[in-house]
Amino acid sequence: MSNFKVFVGIDISKESFSACAIHSPEEIIFEEKFPMDSHGFKAFIRKLSTFPKESILIGKESSGCYYVNLFVYLSQKNFNCVVLNPLIVKGVQSMEIRKTKTDRSDARRIAFALYTAQHSLPQKSFLSHEFRELARERERLSQQIARLKNDIEKALVVLFPELERRVNIYTEGILRLLEKYPSAWALKTAKTSDIEQILYSKRGRALSVTAQQIKQWAQDSIAQFFPIREILLQSKIKELFFLEEQLEVITEQLKRSCEEAALCQDIELLKSIKGIGDTTAMHFIAEIENINRFSSPKKLIAYCGVDPTVYESGKFK
Repeated sequence: MSNFKVFVGIDISKESFSACAIHSPEEIIFEEKFPMDSHGFKAFIRKLSTFPKESILIGKESSGCYYVNLFVYLSQKNFNCVVLNPLIVKGVQSMEIRKTKTDRSDARRIAFALYTAQHSLPQKSFLSHEFRELARERERLSQQIARLKNDIEKALVVLFPELERRVNIYTEGILRLLEKYPSAWALKTAKTSDIEQILYSKRGRALSVTAQQIKQWAQDSIAQFFPIREILLQSKIKELFFLEEQLEVITEQLKRSCEEAALCQDIELLKSIKGIGDTTAMHFIAEIENINRFSSPKKLIAYCGVDPTVYESGKFK
């Protein structure tokens, strides 16, 4: 990233954004404020139009979400956009004697940080940042689903313990059945034909249990009548279906993003490691960004936070 001649720092708020363009810390090209709308976007591009696009590097500090539309717009116009680690900007700030903080001064500090760190910035860091957000959203959904499944299992220990112990309750047929009849008590009055219709109306994993068996377990169950718990279980099952659908959407988008960013070869390389699949590989790439940022395996391990550390006190180690 050493061919850049113009460094543009941007500080963004909900209604406007401030921009500072420099050739160097000693040579400021312009400092200006623009409205956060299509007129402001176009006016900003006109300001930059006197310079070749390949010579311009535009950056902002990693915070908030107001920048997304502007950076997507600029990227579509083939401008080079990066999102800076706040620590880089803070380092520039600490060199100043006056501790002023305004939108204009923040934009200037970001421009100075771009100039200072231009040789060590990862390529495509804006795209990587968005990719990372997508991967983290997938991880958040996965954690929500895990907690929800735990709640469902706890509910069934009370509402239908015999079913929870004997079958995989997370097949679609079983979940649909529990959504309709959320307890052994409810299933006692259900027709066997109705149970069978729900169990086998959807394609999925083959069930190792019959409608007759479930009906018998319900009739012999130790579970008592808890109407409020039944309502809560139905609500959690509906939420589980929704979250699993969202997880599938996010996962597919991650895969498409990998294809668009030509990361398929990297993913296949990571998958050659035993125990690594598509999901782990995509999350790894999202968090690591450019592997060339790390000059040694030890630095990568330290960045991931999985290196062992020594704790020593007196005779204890």
